[in-house]
Amino acid sequence: MENIYYNQLMNKRNTQATIEFGKRLKKIRKKKGYTQKQLARLMDTSQRMIAHYETQYTRPPLDKITAFANALSVSIEEFLGTALLKEKQEDVSYKIMKKVRVIEKLPIRDQKAIFRLINSLAEKNKVK
Repeated sequence: MENIYYNQLMNKRNTQATIEFGKRLKKIRKKKGYTQKQLARLMDTSQRMIAHYETQYTRPPLDKITAFANALSVSIEEFLGTALLKEKQEDVSYKIMKKVRVIEKLPIRDQKAIFRLINSLAEKNKVK
């Protein structure tokens, strides 16, 4: 009887850890400015698989966890939640990445105009 209780407790813990894994994956992915589709391309998998890991009660195998951490430029410890996520200066906010994706869809002439504006503002504010 004790063995059954222990198995149920462990399954509950594993389920909770898996839910947390999915939430953490989604949070890190968004923080890095990736869509599920973009992350899937980096990982050589499907968008559906990324969505599955983010929303279902399954965790990927260890080799995929390592690949996720590498693709998202975080340590395995940060990715698994055993260490706090480090704030890196080169991290770009999600909102900025969304704007960049919009700019990519504009005609080349409009893209060049935006880059000229950015360059002049950077020059004016002495930002490199």
